[in-house]
Amino acid sequence: MPGNWRLYCALCLVITSGYGQEPAWNPSPLCTGSKVFLSYQSRGDRCEGFYALNVAGSARLELVSLTDSFPLDLEPQSVGAIHLAWKAPADSSRIRLRANSLRYKLYYEMDTTAPSRDGTFKWLMDVLKQTEIQRRDLGLLALTTLDVNSKRLDAYLPLAAMKSPSNPTAQPVLDILVTPSVELSEVYYSVFKQSMDGVTSVTLTRSKPLGLSYYPQHRAIRLPIAVQSGRYLYLVDVTAKVAQGGSVGTGFRIYYAR
Repeated sequence: MPGNWRLYCALCLVITSGYGQEPAWNPSPLCTGSKVFLSYQSRGDRCEGFYALNVAGSARLELVSLTDSFPLDLEPQSVGAIHLAWKAPADSSRIRLRANSLRYKLYYEMDTTAPSRDGTFKWLMDVLKQTEIQRRDLGLLALTTLDVNSKRLDAYLPLAAMKSPSNPTAQPVLDILVTPSVELSEVYYSVFKQSMDGVTSVTLTRSKPLGLSYYPQHRAIRLPIAVQSGRYLYLVDVTAKVAQGGSVGTGFRIYYAR
């Protein structure tokens, strides 16, 4: 799963193009051949399967899914393939795609890359059809790098998952999931909209509490991030109070164009 990176926001006082450290997408499991069909291994156009993992006990908050369309009825067992679609600027690098399990201690992952200009990837369901993983168990992520004010910066792209290749319908609210490794007492999020040249920024939401009564460990938390028509960067900062004391947080940059 992708790692975390903090966003140290200078926007609180001045408008700036800088926005924190860059993400460190956690290394994938070793992608080689295997005699066990469901093991994580190379499958031609992607690496996919199950793997073993020793999980550290430190408190953390991870981005696990970022989509603008992933129908609830798009079950892996009911289709031959799921088409993943994105929109990226012309100067972006290859797109890194990842599907991962949202279920605790179910270590499943799909990793691949695709040219940004392609706009879609056909993800065959031959592996998932052999499992009990359902739509609700899956998180989807797409990561690229792009030019912002003469700097190469990492940004996530909202993914649209579809039964067949087509132009996805723009959604006014992104479906963003973060997962805590510990129980939380409250979650706060801030959102800033930034121009593509990194010069101007607008505060959309600042330190807004989600206001839920319960945030259990290892259960994905949905963030209702609204987006606007146009071509912008969205800078999202998430902080949370740990139920037993202390805090955790994560931050990410999103490229959105509709």
